[in-house]
Amino acid sequence: MNLTNIVAIGFIVLMTGLAIGFLLAARRLLVTTFNREHDAQIRHENAASVYIIRGYAKRDAGDLEGAISDFQKALQLQPDHQEAAAIRETVSQLQKLLT
Repeated sequence: MNLTNIVAIGFIVLMTGLAIGFLLAARRLLVTTFNREHDAQIRHENAASVYIIRGYAKRDAGDLEGAISDFQKALQLQPDHQEAAAIRETVSQLQKLLT
């Protein structure tokens, strides 16, 4: 084996190591990004639930405007939330009957 072959093999080993390092770094970045997005989604879904619970409490306390506002906030966070939409409509109708 001559010097040129040794240098070529060394270069190939070096480039392979760099490629593996790059792939591992890219994998870490993807996993970190996924975890952050997943955590944000959970916080987002939990926030909608918090508004719904608070809306029920306001409704029970007689604060119908506040309840409707909280149910609306839940729907802004999670537009397809059927419970929030249904209870918002019910409380709105109740408010109309009482005014």
